[in-house]
Amino acid sequence: MYQVGDEIAGYRVVGVLGAGGMGEVYQAQHPRLPRTDAVKVLRTAHLADDAVRRRFEREADLIAPIAHPNIVRVYDRGEIGDRGEIGDSLWIAMEWVPGTDVAKLLRKHPGGLSREQASGIIAGVAAGLDAAHRHGVTHRDVKPANILITPGEAGAVKLGDFGIARAIEDGGGLTGTGMAVGTMRYASPEQISGGAVDARSDVYSLAATTFELLTGTPPFTADSLSGVMAAHMFAPVPSAHERNRGLPYGIDAVLAVAMAKDPAQRYGSAGEFARAVLSALHEETGVRTLIGESPPEMLGGSPPRVLGGSPPEVLGGSPPRVLGGSPPEVLGGSPPRVLGGSPPSWPPVPSGPHGRRRGSRGRRIALAGGALVAAAVVGALTGMWQNSAAALATPDRPDTTITKYAVDVDWQPIDGATEYVLKRGETEVYVGPATAFRDPLPLPGVYQYSVSARSPGALPSRFSLKSSSATVFASWRQAQWIADLYPDLVPASPLSTNGFDQVGCWANGPVYFDQTSQETITCQKVDDITVDFAFTIYGFPNDPQGLAAAKPTLLHHTAGRSFTSAQGNRGSVHRYTMNDTRCAGIDFDGERRALTVVEVCVGKGTVEDAVRLAERLPM
Repeated sequence: MYQVGDEIAGYRVVGVLGAGGMGEVYQAQHPRLPRTDAVKVLRTAHLADDAVRRRFEREADLIAPIAHPNIVRVYDRGEIGDRGEIGDSLWIAMEWVPGTDVAKLLRKHPGGLSREQASGIIAGVAAGLDAAHRHGVTHRDVKPANILITPGEAGAVKLGDFGIARAIEDGGGLTGTGMAVGTMRYASPEQISGGAVDARSDVYSLAATTFELLTGTPPFTADSLSGVMAAHMFAPVPSAHERNRGLPYGIDAVLAVAMAKDPAQRYGSAGEFARAVLSALHEETGVRTLIGESPPEMLGGSPPRVLGGSPPEVLGGSPPRVLGGSPPEVLGGSPPRVLGGSPPSWPPVPSGPHGRRRGSRGRRIALAGGALVAAAVVGALTGMWQNSAAALATPDRPDTTITKYAVDVDWQPIDGATEYVLKRGETEVYVGPATAFRDPLPLPGVYQYSVSARSPGALPSRFSLKSSSATVFASWRQAQWIADLYPDLVPASPLSTNGFDQVGCWANGPVYFDQTSQETITCQKVDDITVDFAFTIYGFPNDPQGLAAAKPTLLHHTAGRSFTSAQGNRGSVHRYTMNDTRCAGIDFDGERRALTVVEVCVGKGTVEDAVRLAERLPM
């Protein structure tokens, strides 16, 4: 094994992340970029096996073309020359995901995770699997240890370790590979029997993983590997509700379908399975999004102290405010009608002895008459629906387009319709005459839309078929314009680690007592539990007066000196100490950054160290 300080193809090892039967994984500093990557090295014992070498290299070839927020990115691969006792080595450089894996998280929660935590993990893994399946890649080893999570707006979820699992599966059977019991706990029956493996095998493994997320134990356990194998092959799927009585009964039916012995009887995709799970989990709570309104539990206890910025604000509950203060935009029509009010409740059954007497002839007559009247009404309405020429045609399924700020939904007009009702799932989000609607980004999740046509002179149409799935990932929402201004500094989304030095970031909107337009993105570089440095970008969208009023306070009433960033942008730098941290505040010139102030703070060192860091940042 390599030691801390050793080099692997120019990468300097800074830590050991793990080891398995095929190789070791190291945390290593990139040779040229200010970034830490994960470098996987093939174990020396396998170097003489040409087939294993080809399979190891194929991991990079399989995953490198897939760019998805829920899949660990592969950056590069290569071969190392002779190193004496270590010998030749093959290596793959990939995205380093700070945080932990789900197997470790489950050890801290032996009874299973909360519905909200489990929902976020299931949705993220399913989205990553669907992306891999679209590229013709099956994972073949979905399990908690291969799911990585890191703190973020809603908890980043990334699926890793594609290549080694595939090499094991292709290597000639279970007995020759030493497949671990931990992997076998989630293996599909066709993997065990040596049958054909496709995307539905990953669905089975995700379902087995979901079972453990919700109950704290895998679906099948035994004293021997053969016992676990036999259970997957022949035993019925156990009841998750029986193991965790806090779960709704409906979850058992979903898991039974996903873990059917015959792949043809399972859900056709991981996303379809995830939607069924989340619907079952939240049918009693009313939660309709894939990730709940409360952020998941911070890994490792309390969150790190914020340097130079406000603590993270939970961006959930109410829809995000549209930049500039405008309400949600209706494309091509008038604003949506407010959807309010509740349907009238059915009158309660009369109380008292007469209302409850089983032998009450009057009540029997009333009930019989009511039933006849109800049947007649239902029959008449059914006949009108099926036979009336005045009934509106059912619209085609709507089309969806996801942008940084919204889900744009549009549909074809229906002759005679004066308005349309648009649903996101089972929630009405628009009623109006337009045939397009801009839905401000909901919380991260997978959504489908359906539409019905309406007219005062006709029966309403049935709701259309649901749209194709619209997968909404965590975004910067109202602070997206700040991320667009600083694309090399800020990650593409709160769940991404592709920002400067793989910092973790979150966005804050105006707090409840703040009457200004201030919006911020705060990023931190955390070493274990210690904050190494942090920077906050304060933005005032379309509000130069708001920035002018806030600037003296943000910059602590200090004088500025000339400053030029690494990308050549000019401004002034202000030096100050705040909350026992040393900071540099940057006030930029020019139109593009004139509505922002950047504050850079260091946990250790001097104010000049903060200035030098600011000079290195790509802004």
